[in-house]
Amino acid sequence: MNERLCPLCTPDPHRVFYRGQHVIALSLFSGNRVWFIEPIYHERLPMKFIHTADWQLGAKMLQAGPRASEARESRFRAVERLVDLATKEKVDFVLVAGDTFESPDIDDDVVRKTVNLLNRFHPLPVYILPGNHDPFVPGGIWGRPSWRRVGDHVRLLSHAEEVRVGEVAAEEADAGPGVCLYPCPITQKRSRRDPTDWIPPRAHGDGRIRIGLAHGALDILPGETPNFPIRPDRPEVAGLDYLALGDWHGLKLDHPLAPYPGTIEGTGYAEKDPGHVLVVEIDEPGAQPVLRPEEVGHLRWVEVQASIGDDTDLSVLEERVGPREVWARLLLRIRAEILPRCPSEAFQAFQALQDELAEGCFHLDLETVESRTLDVALPEGIVARADEILETVLDGTIPEGGGRAIASEPPEVVSEARSLLHRLAAEVLR
Repeated sequence: MNERLCPLCTPDPHRVFYRGQHVIALSLFSGNRVWFIEPIYHERLPMKFIHTADWQLGAKMLQAGPRASEARESRFRAVERLVDLATKEKVDFVLVAGDTFESPDIDDDVVRKTVNLLNRFHPLPVYILPGNHDPFVPGGIWGRPSWRRVGDHVRLLSHAEEVRVGEVAAEEADAGPGVCLYPCPITQKRSRRDPTDWIPPRAHGDGRIRIGLAHGALDILPGETPNFPIRPDRPEVAGLDYLALGDWHGLKLDHPLAPYPGTIEGTGYAEKDPGHVLVVEIDEPGAQPVLRPEEVGHLRWVEVQASIGDDTDLSVLEERVGPREVWARLLLRIRAEILPRCPSEAFQAFQALQDELAEGCFHLDLETVESRTLDVALPEGIVARADEILETVLDGTIPEGGGRAIASEPPEVVSEARSLLHRLAAEVLR
């Protein structure tokens, strides 16, 4: 809850209490004494906030090839969409659960642009947790003069201590329970220590909504030694109503009390369902949080493995790539094998599709392995003899003479060699 001077009655001594964008109470005061507080809403409003993480601003985005600079800018555009979403949803505050920045040594221009975007949230409170990519360390990114330009509505959660959200006690305004944050800031790049260990259990009679913030690995497989492991039942053990997590780059809702929103914009092909934030509503302490993912990312990372043997395989590839209207957002990686049975017509259609994708996609990364042989009449002599040797090896027979050494090569190498021989002959005889 926030307290602001009433814009309609200044200079009269009235104050207005807000829950997000909602007016919930009026007060009359003189000096430091509050004479009365009049509730406007007698029903408790749900606590509503946005949980986001892993902005990774300043990431080099080298996998985007020649369009890496545009991919870097796309991350800032995602934050802009987040600002608009926070305004539209009338949330009470925003939580950033680590890795706002890609690294401590990013260019200062990235910090300035980030500060400008954070200042657009004003007056909405924004709470930022240092992560393992931007830890809170002496001489780190959070001590730069460029960072100090950030507004007072932005609070860096640099210490493991209870932080109370809002200025006025909930019981005073009859506006629902108070909210406390339990941040677990990261102060080094790697650690096997659970950063949430410090969070105290809920005291008897504590009627506040308790929210933890942490950056690390919640799901730990036997034998794993992850970076910053987090106890899976931490919300239950500590009496938390919600644990806002960061570090995992894909949307992950397996644990309703401890979800990951993922990164706001994808950073690579291995990430599953990136580009989201979570709008979270909690009615009261102990109530199940209501989670609603909202997409703020623009680019899509798609990786496809394909085997092309005929027109049907080509249709399957096109279906997996997706409709043409989304191609401009795609960073597409294709690993295609051209099978021996692939006719020339299907191969030519594949080449035409490749040209269309290269022109229409944000970025295309294509690798083709061709194991087919072209239907070409090889000239008599050494070329025909070489082809005979390669075919013999592929049939599982060791050839006589100097070709015996080829039998020790892997079949895929021999197949590729024969394919190259046929393509070379086709070029020469064209």
